[in-house]
Amino acid sequence: MEKGALTEQDKRNYALQLYVHTDMTQEEICKIVGWKDRKTFTNNKAKYDWDNIKKANTITSEAVIANLTEKIHKVSISEDAVEKADSIAKLVSSIEKLRGNKLLASNYIQAFKELTRFIQSRDVEAAGKMNNWMRLFIDEKIKNGEL
Repeated sequence: MEKGALTEQDKRNYALQLYVHTDMTQEEICKIVGWKDRKTFTNNKAKYDWDNIKKANTITSEAVIANLTEKIHKVSISEDAVEKADSIAKLVSSIEKLRGNKLLASNYIQAFKELTRFIQSRDVEAAGKMNNWMRLFIDEKIKNGEL
């Protein structure tokens, strides 16, 4: 491989970041990362579940809190609210955790998104490699129950 050329892993990471964080078409992304056809993009998108990653980037703690608050309201006005007190307590506890000092996956993702843009503007190859480390970091946090 020639010096400075992106590896397939780098291309995949870069394509994922462009897909998740921009409004570029698949064709535009393929051209930027050096894939000859859209099939490579489509295969990676399916294999690595890029649509769910993209969705995860749109979920904020505020949206989750709003959803949980709505559920608490519905349960609390139902006829069997007393029997569902444990469920209400769990939902309230979830909201408290979300409002606490613990960082959520969306916090990390937002910070990584900004860092990626910063690095990409200076060194595309480094940005691709850094994305791999960021993904591993998030995966480990999830595996350890920290997110």
